[in-house]
Amino acid sequence: MQVLDLGVTRMMIHRLIAVFPYMCEPHKPLARSDTATRRSGNNRFKHMHRRSRASKIAPGYVVASSPPRFQWACVGVLPFSLVRGTVILTVRAFCHILLPLCWLLRTSNFVLLRYFVPAKDKQATFTGREQRNAVADFPFAAVKLFGPELAALEASAGGDTDDDGVLTGADGAAAGAAAEVEDADGYQADGEEDVGRVRKGYRFDWLRYRAQWNDTPIHVAVTAMLAEYAELYAMISGQTTTVLRPDMTLSEGTSIGNKATEFVRDYLTPILGKMLSTKVHKLLCHVTDAIKAHGNIQNGNTAANESSHKDDKPYYTRTNKVIDTFTRQLVRHAHGARAVLKQNAVDDDECRAAHAKRLEDERTRAAASRLVTTETVTVGHTATAGGGSAAATARSWGARSAAAGVTAEGSGGGAGKTPYHRSNMRVGDLAKQPGLRNVGAILGLTDDDKVRVTKRIDITARFECGGVRKQRIHATENDRGSPWYDHVFFHPTGHPNGRRLGQVRAIVRREDGDHAIVCMLRPLPKDPQCPLQARGCTHLQWHVQEGASEVSLCSVPLSAVRRLAQVVPDFGDLATRRGYDAEPAGLGAPLEERMAMRFHLNAFYPWDV
Repeated sequence: MQVLDLGVTRMMIHRLIAVFPYMCEPHKPLARSDTATRRSGNNRFKHMHRRSRASKIAPGYVVASSPPRFQWACVGVLPFSLVRGTVILTVRAFCHILLPLCWLLRTSNFVLLRYFVPAKDKQATFTGREQRNAVADFPFAAVKLFGPELAALEASAGGDTDDDGVLTGADGAAAGAAAEVEDADGYQADGEEDVGRVRKGYRFDWLRYRAQWNDTPIHVAVTAMLAEYAELYAMISGQTTTVLRPDMTLSEGTSIGNKATEFVRDYLTPILGKMLSTKVHKLLCHVTDAIKAHGNIQNGNTAANESSHKDDKPYYTRTNKVIDTFTRQLVRHAHGARAVLKQNAVDDDECRAAHAKRLEDERTRAAASRLVTTETVTVGHTATAGGGSAAATARSWGARSAAAGVTAEGSGGGAGKTPYHRSNMRVGDLAKQPGLRNVGAILGLTDDDKVRVTKRIDITARFECGGVRKQRIHATENDRGSPWYDHVFFHPTGHPNGRRLGQVRAIVRREDGDHAIVCMLRPLPKDPQCPLQARGCTHLQWHVQEGASEVSLCSVPLSAVRRLAQVVPDFGDLATRRGYDAEPAGLGAPLEERMAMRFHLNAFYPWDV
């Protein structure tokens, strides 16, 4: 997994950023510039959904250059304040006050880059887990982004140009031949970090690209490459990297090895060029061998072992710090400390067991003394000769037993306790929330009626593969500062084999149990040219009945909910309609804007099963 996380994944993104300008020559990118392309791609991660695992905080960020107006403001403030002598603005104050203030203002040009960064921008603390968590989002962040403008271009240099700005004819063959000669000379890379860069005088090999992809636009090929990698990664990781899984069969391992070879041969090399890296070579040729040797490469995550190092590092201070002896001394201290802690845990368990036995003996003796002094003992209620004093004694003993961890007979053990996050709400107030204008008609209640509403609830998810696990559905307008409305698969009433998809806007308690109030989504006709739809990512739109003024709502029993789903906006369609800096329509946007939005089902999302 480390080979993929901090090797192939990061290398592929760095290489894409390095090769992209040469893909577009001599024309401008779709987003008008290389910087705008990276900014637009990174901004898309903010709108993936709350379920997205991509890093949104440091160390996933790289601070880009500040905007011109911010630079001029700093240049003007510093000399003025120093000359007047009123404020001494030190460099430390500048870094701790003005830079965070600029980040809070979120100016249009000052952005914090995350994943689409060039190799020269160092991310020393960017972990493999953060890289791994974004693999499922890469295809959607790159939709209709990495490619030249699609406008018709004039013929030049004796050769015609196609819609992608690629020379064809004699000049195109000459350009491809030149690139072939450069590749024949060998791609020079001093180390793994250099593979993400391109050498001076690099030219994109259009002949190799056309031989594999024909007339496919380059932005479609890049999206297909990232989608194929996400699919391959899901097969290798098995949608989890924290659970020990059974060994793979030989046929499964061979299938994964063949798919890895096809990815490098048909996607990586024609689009990004030759990448002479040992990690790419392992992915190309040795995946099947690794499965034969290890049984299951899904169990190759070293995060658990690496995290154990922090337990031993503190003992370095107890060594003499001599390079020849400190390792042995550190290990001896660490193992000795573990032995002492283990013995302490055993002693604590014995002490707790002895104390529990002593308390049990005391309860037994107290109960025996009460039996002697009472004339009648009735199980379930108190009917004694001593009247109320014996009843009070029994209740007092029951309270002490419950406090000690023993539930008194007939106390109920706390069953039926109302969760703290469940509240009563007027239907009229509930209807004011986004998309719930018609919730009263769905529930068959008036605005003055009250329902019990919860922000989150657990379900037993059932996956298509037969897996079952607990999942938590969120439906709240404000969860730590932003809305969180989950998407779910469910089956209609009376059709257990059917499958529908929608977004949960509220969870209410009805007479027959908890229900999810769902805004419906409907699938759009399949586009055979879309690389995402070809891999199971259904194209979606809000479902609105003819003549209706709101998205269709339905009340779904939680027993009919199958599992959670990950749905992301179609950023390619959004960029075509409103530009590359436009944001998706919000929850309170007009119906026309929401109806114009398109979405994709994220079929690569790594659910832990």
